[in-house]
Amino acid sequence: MKKIKKSILFVTILRLLLGLLVFIFPFVSASLMFIVDWSDGEVFKRSGYTHKVYSLYDKVFDYYWYACILLFLVINQAPGLSFFVLFFVLRSVGHIIFFITQKSLVFFFFPCVFELLFYFYLLTLFFPELSIYLLFPKIFFPLLIILPIILTREYIIHIKKANLSWFFTGKTTYWPEEKICF
Repeated sequence: MKKIKKSILFVTILRLLLGLLVFIFPFVSASLMFIVDWSDGEVFKRSGYTHKVYSLYDKVFDYYWYACILLFLVINQAPGLSFFVLFFVLRSVGHIIFFITQKSLVFFFFPCVFELLFYFYLLTLFFPELSIYLLFPKIFFPLLIILPIILTREYIIHIKKANLSWFFTGKTTYWPEEKICF
């Protein structure tokens, strides 16, 4: 069993704490979680872990984050809560299929509308007059904006298998082929 590197332990603890922080500081938590979730793959890659190992880690912690968001929305009785539940269930089905098949392509067909809709909800906390757009039938307006964004993201990440290393270093790096286990 390989020793877990400090950088991996750090991003793991960070993702756990940021999920809980949503109950106290939702804006800070969501902003930092977005950055950490977006960049932790590079930490795993540079630590020598395979993409398969990282994908399992990432999807478990993504689901933990979604569960924290859902609980936060329920506690705060967010407008349009039934839509959040619907999109949470949709992504949950995608996660179940992913864990069974190990095929990330499934996420294109079960996109994470839930998380982007949550960011819109956070926006409504700053601009309460926008909260009517979380209710039927006006929710279709934000969904018309969210769906193309999220489908593009899912396509780039899960179909094109885009690599973010160029963003951090200016050059593309690749996942190691050899299997490194926790």
